[in-house]
Amino acid sequence: MKVFFLQILPMNNCEKADTLYMTKDAFDKASGTENKELFMIEGASHIRTGCRNM
Repeated sequence: MKVFFLQILPMNNCEKADTLYMTKDAFDKASGTENKELFMIEGASHIRTGCRNM
């Protein structure tokens, strides 16, 4: 009996995130799977504070 493991690499980041270049670099360098996908959240930045009374 043969057993196969599928390695899936989903990644996401915000279109305007300061760290977007790091996500793209890691995604490009990821190996061990051809089943990878980068999801972009259009118009979003990844840092948002909830403190409004400061």
